[in-house]
Amino acid sequence: MRFLMFCLLCLLGFSAMLSSQATLNVPSATYPTIQLAIDAAQTGDLVLVAAGTYVENLDIPQVDFRLVGAGAGSSIIDGNAAGACISFRAPVSNAMVVAGFTLTNGIGELAFQGTTPVPSGGGIFIRNPQFSVGVPISPTIRNCELTLNNSFQGGAVYMEFGGDARFRNCHFRDNVGGDNDAIFARFGGSVTLEDCVVENHLSSVHATIRLDTCRGSFVRCQFENNVTNTASVLYSSNAPGPSFGPYIELRHCRFMGNGTSTGFGSAMIYAEATTATVIDNCLFAGNFGFGVTLIFPTTLATPSGLSIRNCTIANNSFSSNALAVIQGAPTFENSLVYGNSIVGSGVPLNPVVQFGGGFNIFGSVNSIIETPGNAPTLVGPTFIDPLNGDYHLQPGSVGVDGGTWAGLSPAPGLADDAVDLDGNPRVRGSAVDMGCYEAQHIAYHPAVAGRVGETSGGPYDILEVNGSSGDMFRTVSVPLGTASTVGMTQPMSAAGPSNFAIFGMVGEAQFELVTTVPLGIGAMVFPPCPLLPFIPDLFTLTNNFGGSCAQVIGSTLTPWVSAPFPPVGFPVTLTFQGIIEESPGVYVPTNAVIYKAE
Repeated sequence: MRFLMFCLLCLLGFSAMLSSQATLNVPSATYPTIQLAIDAAQTGDLVLVAAGTYVENLDIPQVDFRLVGAGAGSSIIDGNAAGACISFRAPVSNAMVVAGFTLTNGIGELAFQGTTPVPSGGGIFIRNPQFSVGVPISPTIRNCELTLNNSFQGGAVYMEFGGDARFRNCHFRDNVGGDNDAIFARFGGSVTLEDCVVENHLSSVHATIRLDTCRGSFVRCQFENNVTNTASVLYSSNAPGPSFGPYIELRHCRFMGNGTSTGFGSAMIYAEATTATVIDNCLFAGNFGFGVTLIFPTTLATPSGLSIRNCTIANNSFSSNALAVIQGAPTFENSLVYGNSIVGSGVPLNPVVQFGGGFNIFGSVNSIIETPGNAPTLVGPTFIDPLNGDYHLQPGSVGVDGGTWAGLSPAPGLADDAVDLDGNPRVRGSAVDMGCYEAQHIAYHPAVAGRVGETSGGPYDILEVNGSSGDMFRTVSVPLGTASTVGMTQPMSAAGPSNFAIFGMVGEAQFELVTTVPLGIGAMVFPPCPLLPFIPDLFTLTNNFGGSCAQVIGSTLTPWVSAPFPPVGFPVTLTFQGIIEESPGVYVPTNAVIYKAE
């Protein structure tokens, strides 16, 4: 009984706590402005802001509440060029959440640059008391857009003297800063961006994001079309001041189309610092400018100081005086550095040459690194469509199944290594792929090529849909309403016409469907109908061998082409693969073909 009473009291207490968490609606008769609701909010309260434009410069007090709008583009805080859209000057924790707003037209508050006060943080201004030992200012910003703010330091965001600012699913675009455009954080603390887009910034001085003696973590972010004088996207330095121990972490990020006008670091500079940098599953492609793509410190004492893992660094171009794609002393692991050049020369750059002298990289584990010395003979990766930004490896390219987990830390299975830049599972096929993308399509699996003629220079493609064995993804696409045929040509390795069967499945075969067929036949991309005769997604198109599965149409020995099938009026995908008697008593799988009516 006492235990039941205790539980009841706990529930009553919890209920009372919930009831004390109020919702303050804006606009309303009580709270016509956002600031009035903020001033009345208590810990745990929700300030709920309806769609509309609010011309305000908000000041957040020392209260952990939630400020939630109707969504970016719907609830708009217009700073009216009168200050920052939102200012934080009192301690709050990450439980203080701002979500669902567009912050625009802010010019920031005054902060010192040297001895001169300058406007800082047009969208968000965060100032911890200098050398404070109390709770730092650590807000969480979610699902917000910061655009068209204009401030000298940190056009969108400025933070100083500590704190832990976290941005999730935010969009930074077209902000203007005299020193840097998007984010400027200095003198301790950390900045975290997750699932954010940073694009279309133009600065005449430093990077779009500048971190001075401040940690930075960037996960699943996209950086595009940012152009500055030096370090188009990210500049991190251990400038004179308190030793806060900078650390940069880039995981699953894309850097594309960024550039520098006269300085170095078309994607990133990590300068003057001596602590570790980790770059995992990132793409640096199509960046341009005067100098190198990545610059790192050369003072790191151990190989663990700088690790470039599962990255693709390709097709970056430079205008002049570029001696390196990468300046510094990294360890490359499962990475691709290929196709980088000086504009007009087509000469690949040496990714391991330092300005003013040479040195050795710490190590290279299963990586392809193009240099002027090996470029004439190097077999490099082939990307699907680099001109349009598609840096997935083509089927059959070097690098597919060419990597290894040996030497990588943390081990596979942990969150950072378990997925690629697309978020797809790693290790599809026999091994991990090099670069930032793991091949996912069934065309990458060896079973899709079949075994016809493998003892005489094969395998050869003999299964065709509409006279084709498909594109690089083994796919034949036809417009809706188009009749199609399926055929089996004569194997060059066979002495004469052969018996065969063609099996099909509804849908596109996946890695998980690959099946080893008994009797020495080998791997097929899906189980043929005789193995699973009662699965409705599997069928036998035609079969000269006989068996338990009813065939859809009859056929003769090879070579054979079906009569045209009736046109399909709705989207459908089918996967075909056959088994053929290549020589008396020897049965092998044919190539696979994916048919798509779309």
